[in-house]
Amino acid sequence: MKNKRGILWIITGLLLIAAALAIIGYNLWEDKQAEKSVRDAMEQLKNAIPVQTQDTTDPNSDTEDAAETVPAALPAEEEIPDYILNPNMEMPEQTINGYDYIGIIKITACDIELPVISEWNYPALKVAPCRFEGSVYTDDMIIAAHAYKAHFRRIRDLSGGEKVLFTDTAGNEFSYEVVSVETISGTDVDGLIAGEWDLSLFTCTVDGTARVVVRCERLDNE
Repeated sequence: MKNKRGILWIITGLLLIAAALAIIGYNLWEDKQAEKSVRDAMEQLKNAIPVQTQDTTDPNSDTEDAAETVPAALPAEEEIPDYILNPNMEMPEQTINGYDYIGIIKITACDIELPVISEWNYPALKVAPCRFEGSVYTDDMIIAAHAYKAHFRRIRDLSGGEKVLFTDTAGNEFSYEVVSVETISGTDVDGLIAGEWDLSLFTCTVDGTARVVVRCERLDNE
């Protein structure tokens, strides 16, 4: 009887180990799929976003000869971006592999550069970070992502003072600074959207019971 009971415990233990290994293997597979998805989307999105050019003429260069024959051009009137004239406008999108993207988020301190999908849902979250709500134009955007290594896992290591850059699909850049990092309950939606933060990023903790929320303030005055 004791032998049978012992064998039963051994079999149960082996089954539990097998189940744990299967979960680990599935999580690693999901992480790899997420990495591939964002890599493919990033390549296409970077090619689609226009580059904001600047005048790189060297003011100290010798241009006397040219100045004698070519009249100096009058400075062009600076064009005001549409999002400043109409901050409530919809953020422009680029469709890639069936998903609509609104831009790229970059956090150098975490070695993060990721595309952001316009609207969140569970299938989309497996592909890339998603806008939970808000807009960069109205200084209230919230971005959600899974705690995949290829997504937002490393934002939990932020502590404050790090720079965050968001580039929309029109090529406009928005700079932020991390102000605080907090952990809230996984069901605390009111806590997630509380406060007048210019940008918030969140992901699940490793055990999935809570959320890590990074709060940011915008640096420029646009």
